[in-house]
Amino acid sequence: MKIKQLSIIYFFYYVYFNLVGQPTKMSDRMSTQEKRKRLIDAAYKVFIKKGYVNASIKDIANEADMTSGLVHYYFKNKEELLLSVQDEVQKHYQGHYDRQPEDCVTPEEVLLEIKSRSVPEYRPMKAFFM
Repeated sequence: MKIKQLSIIYFFYYVYFNLVGQPTKMSDRMSTQEKRKRLIDAAYKVFIKKGYVNASIKDIANEADMTSGLVHYYFKNKEELLLSVQDEVQKHYQGHYDRQPEDCVTPEEVLLEIKSRSVPEYRPMKAFFM
């Protein structure tokens, strides 16, 4: 009987010191901001691959190597996640433009850039903007 009790105690000792407290996924070792950023990056990739409509929270969670529940912990729904992705992309481009001197980009170049991103078959037509 004492041997059985010792083996049970040893089992719990082993579980406590070898399993408890050790992260099982990368997401367990990251800070809150890192997890949120990882989810936004994963959502961006999934939205690019599948489109917003066909993307699911589970797809995003799998891409981020997290659980679906964790996605819902940080974001109410897929729409809020999309808005966060859009905000990050906007910050990225704003940072890119902020680093350039003001006189290096003309308003015409800005309009041509916007036009080229919005219409895939766009061919520069300078006469249109003059």
